[in-house]
Amino acid sequence: MTKKLQSITSKIPAIVALCLIVLAWYLICVSGLVPAYMLPSPVNVAKALISDMPLILMHARYTLQEAFYGLCIGILLAFVSATLMDRFLTINRAFYPLMVITQTIPTIAIAPVLVLWMGFGMAPKIALVVITTFFPIAVGLLDGYKSVDQDAVNLMRAMGATKFKISIRFEPVFLRFEDFCFLRCGWCCCCRMARWIQRTWCLYDPCQKGIRIRQNVCRYYFYRDHQFAADARCQHYQKLIHALDKNRKRGERSMKNKFLKKLAAASLAAAMIFSMAACGNADNNAAKGNASDSSSAAAENTSSSDKDLTKITFCLDWTPNTNHTGLYVAQQLGYYEQAGLDVQIVQPPEDGAALMCASGQAQFAIEAQDTMAASLDSDNPLGITAVAAVLQHNTSGILSRQGDGIDTPKGMTGKTYSTWESPIELATLKTVINGDGGDFDKVNLIPNDITDEPAALAAHQTDAIWVFYGWGGINANVEKTPCDFFFFKDVNPVFDYYTPVIIANNEFLQNSPDVAKKFLEATQKGYEYAIQNPVDAANMLIAGDNTGSLSGSEDLVQASQQYISEQYIADAQKWGFIDEDRWNTFYKWLADNGLTSKDLTGQGFSNDYLGGN
Repeated sequence: MTKKLQSITSKIPAIVALCLIVLAWYLICVSGLVPAYMLPSPVNVAKALISDMPLILMHARYTLQEAFYGLCIGILLAFVSATLMDRFLTINRAFYPLMVITQTIPTIAIAPVLVLWMGFGMAPKIALVVITTFFPIAVGLLDGYKSVDQDAVNLMRAMGATKFKISIRFEPVFLRFEDFCFLRCGWCCCCRMARWIQRTWCLYDPCQKGIRIRQNVCRYYFYRDHQFAADARCQHYQKLIHALDKNRKRGERSMKNKFLKKLAAASLAAAMIFSMAACGNADNNAAKGNASDSSSAAAENTSSSDKDLTKITFCLDWTPNTNHTGLYVAQQLGYYEQAGLDVQIVQPPEDGAALMCASGQAQFAIEAQDTMAASLDSDNPLGITAVAAVLQHNTSGILSRQGDGIDTPKGMTGKTYSTWESPIELATLKTVINGDGGDFDKVNLIPNDITDEPAALAAHQTDAIWVFYGWGGINANVEKTPCDFFFFKDVNPVFDYYTPVIIANNEFLQNSPDVAKKFLEATQKGYEYAIQNPVDAANMLIAGDNTGSLSGSEDLVQASQQYISEQYIADAQKWGFIDEDRWNTFYKWLADNGLTSKDLTGQGFSNDYLGGN
């Protein structure tokens, strides 16, 4: 009774300290020393915990799933690595220092790199768990291997068995359950598990008598088992050692014969090579002159051809997708080369395609009218102009699970929405939701880190996502995920703005207007080809993708191309045409809602560089 009382009283200081910390936290928040957005009070935290419990449990499910997958992979890799390092000294010396060095790199520094490599899905999180768990488990297993009793292993070695034979051939045949797992890690794992059970049992068995009895029993039977096994195996070892001797002698004879055959073959091959080299030396010398002449001629032709072509750099807004198909078609069918252009399609830098175009590193780029507003709304606006519309109408809208009632904007009230936290994005949602009779303030906003929208909806990671139907909506059909969708332009015509558009550097347009017209004319031919031949155009897009992002998504590309080919021109008079009224209507809405500091109507676009039909 006295021991139990001491166990209880020993925890009182920790409980009191925790209460004092919470009290100090509450007093700091109440006094207003720290703003509420930086340090909310414990009362507000508790209320949020209760009110958001379903959401927390939903996210906890995926977190635990990622942790479980990462732990399983980490354990598997650690077991294989520790076993190899224990069996082979060279591997241990090569990789153990590297394992130790890797622990000097903080995981917080690795996480951004994993996100860049693997995206924002489950993969980088699982990889981080694997990296975190691999080292301690591998080192623990390796220490367990080295800490086992060597007498049992030495007994086998005394009988003539090699390390490989002990682990692969002898042990599985003769060892009982207590000796399994390569003999070395079995008892170590049992002891570690006993210590874990002992720590857990402290809550129910403070005296720890039960666990001590079981440890002693295990230890007794472990040593007794080895003694009995040694006596019982002697007869078997004699037979096995005799068999090993016969196999070893047979193997030595076989290796000697193989070596002699290889030596003879190598000698014959060397003789043939020397004879052929001697015969062909004169011919090679003569051929060198001809080859040199032809190479120089080819170089002259290539250089002269390159000199005739004007180099153009085109920067995409994202990895290759069906918005860009016409560019890759024009490149592969030679439309650019026919126009005297050498077009290089590149990926956007970290600071975006618009800035790369404005700086002159690229003559053309992909942008959108809504994101262009920030580039134009400045005392020093970027020198870019939209010169062609890739699609005639805005295909963006809200994708949601079928049956959740979000087939109209008001259905988003009380639901969860994954947001990029863009002011234009949130203002658009507020306009369409409130205009439809809903309440935008009751929409639960969570960060958008989703790469596969239909899968995220099916997994209940979110209720609604902003997507472009030509990709995200079509992907739902490809993945056979029942979804609802509504277009922003159908709710309010002001949102029928142009996205995406092709922009050009203003200085380039001023200095080389003819080149710009040639480029857009060739690009127009590429998109017109995609309209008439969507299947072939999709294949050209996949073939031209040097990022590998479309690998495995061939069905999605084909389905997306079938839909989006009808959107390139739609009801416009020609490809690339930008309607002035629609362009200005959207920019006026931005100004009226305080999303830009000035009215941008009439700015940022031009149809002057488009060719005729």
